Amino acid sequence: MNFQSPRNAAPQTPACDGVAGGFAARSQPPDPFSLHGRDMEHMREVAFATVLRACGFGSLAIFCVMIGLSFEPRAAFQAGGFLTTLMAGILLFKAREALTKNYRRTEMWLYLEKDVRPPEAYAQWASSVVLRETYLTFAKWTSAVAIVMWVLALLFSFAGT
Repeated sequence: MNFQSPRNAAPQTPACDGVAGGFAARSQPPDPFSLHGRDMEHMREVAFATVLRACGFGSLAIFCVMIGLSFEPRAAFQAGGFLTTLMAGILLFKAREALTKNYRRTEMWLYLEKDVRPPEAYAQWASSVVLRETYLTFAKWTSAVAIVMWVLALLFSFAGT
C-alpha cells in the first residue's frame, strides 16, 4: 500500500481559473524564481505595508463614524461592525482580484526596487500569490474585529443603552 501521510504531503495551492490580459496565476512557483526566497519575502513585506496602510485609512474612517455616534454606544458599535464587515468583504474581493490583476498595476510593484523585482516571466505569479495571501490575512483579522464590534453592540442592546 502506497500511503503518504498528511505530514509529508506537499501543500496544495488552488490554481487560478481566471485569465485576464493573456496571463493567469499559476499554482506552483516557476523553477528559477523559487530559488530567490529572500525576494519573495521582501515582496511580502512590501505587500503587508501597502495593505496595512490602506486598512489603516479605512479604520480611521470607521473610527470617525463611531466617534460621531458615541452619544449612543449601541449605534456606534453597530455602525462600526457593519463598516468593518464591509471592509472585510472588500478585502476578500481584492484577494480574488489579485489572482488576475496585472502585476504592473499594483501598488506593491511600484514600491519594489528594480533589483528586487522578480523576472518578468514570473512576476505575475509572484505578485498574485503574495497579494492574495496578504489580502486574506487582513480579511481574517478584520473579520475578527467586526465580530467583536457586533458582540459589543449586542451587549449594549441587552443593557438597554
